[in-house]
Amino acid sequence: MLAFGICLIFLCVSPAFSQTGCPGGYDRFGRKCIKYVSTNRNFQDAQADCQRASGGKLFEPVSKVDQDLVLYNPRASAASFIGLQVSGSNAQYSSNSMQVPFTDYFPNTPNNRGSCVVAFVPPTRIYTHKAWTDADCNGLHPYICEAGPTTCESDNTLFVGNFGPAQTPDLCKIICKFNPTCQFFIRRTTDGACGLRDFNPTIRVQIPTLTSGLKGEDATSGLLLAKQVTASSLQDCQSQCCSDSQCTSAIYNRNNMQCAFNYDQLARKLPLPANSGIASIPRTCP
Repeated sequence: MLAFGICLIFLCVSPAFSQTGCPGGYDRFGRKCIKYVSTNRNFQDAQADCQRASGGKLFEPVSKVDQDLVLYNPRASAASFIGLQVSGSNAQYSSNSMQVPFTDYFPNTPNNRGSCVVAFVPPTRIYTHKAWTDADCNGLHPYICEAGPTTCESDNTLFVGNFGPAQTPDLCKIICKFNPTCQFFIRRTTDGACGLRDFNPTIRVQIPTLTSGLKGEDATSGLLLAKQVTASSLQDCQSQCCSDSQCTSAIYNRNNMQCAFNYDQLARKLPLPANSGIASIPRTCP
C-alpha cells in the first residue's frame, strides 16, 4: 500500500509527466519512453545526460522491429548515438555488457572507427536496410534516450506488443515494407501509433481504434491475429491459448464467443470502449 500511495502522490499526478506516462519530451514506446536529442555530445556525456534528465540511458533496441519504429521518426537525427558498443562483429549493450540478440551493421563495418555505435535513419539507409556503424566514442553526435514509464497504469483490456511513435498510414505501411522481418503492421486510429509484427496472421478481429495491414498492403479496420477458435468463456480462451506454445495472450469476444490468439511479445495494455465486448488475458499457464 505504501508503494501505491507514493505512486499516486508523486508520479501519477505530477505535472512534469505527460499523459503517456513518460517524462516531458519523451514518446511512449511500449514499456519504454523515447527522447530524441539533437544536441551533439560525445558518448559518455550523452549517456550521462539521459541518466540525469530521466534516470534513463541511451536507447538499447531489443529487436530490429523495435529499433526501426524508433529510427523511422521525423525527430530522429541522421546519425545518433545509441546504447550499444562494438563487440567483435556484433554489439553489446552499454548498460550491462550483454550481447545484442541481432546485428544491423552497414556492409564492411565495424571497421575500427571506434568502440561505440551510431545508428543512421532513412533516407540514409533505405537501400541497405542497415542502421549501425562503429564510431569514435569521443566524436560528437545527436543521441536517443530511453526511460521507463513513470506514472501508474490503469486497468485495460487488450494485451498487445510494442507500438512506436505516430506515423501516417502510408508511412507505417512503408516502414513495414522495408523491414525484412515485418509480416504486418498495426496502427492506432486514436493517435497514429504504429506497430510492426513478425508473425504470420490468419484472421482479422474487429477491435475498436485499431487498423492493420499485411506487408505491402493498405491497412483496414480490425486487428490481424494468429488464429481463432470458439471458447465458452475467457478462462476457456486462456486455457486454449496455453495449449499453443506461441500464444502470448488470448483475446475473447463475449458477443460471439470467439477466441483469438496473439503471438506478440507483450509490452502494454490498451484501453477499449466499455461496450466493446472484448476481453483479453495474458498467457499464464500453470
